[in-house]
Amino acid sequence: MASSHESVPPLCGSEIERFLAAVQQHPCVYDTKRMDYRDAERKNNAWEQIRVYSGLSKVDECLKLWKRLRDRYARELKAIQATKRSGSGYVS
Repeated sequence: MASSHESVPPLCGSEIERFLAAVQQHPCVYDTKRMDYRDAERKNNAWEQIRVYSGLSKVDECLKLWKRLRDRYARELKAIQATKRSGSGYVS
């Protein structure tokens, strides 16, 4: 079975930071409270700018990388919150 992440090239820490900095400049792609979050054309333009800045070859790679990073963050946050409730120490 093919991994959903296989089309995203491996990136080093500084490349991921560059990607996240590019995403941060375009809240319309992640902030659901913004009016322009539902504007597909604006989001497509934002992802194209993110692609150029981050050096990835396709917008699809940016979308997959964003989903992978966002999902990982959510899992880590959930694990931390669970350990705070249980009182046990968090081990990553």
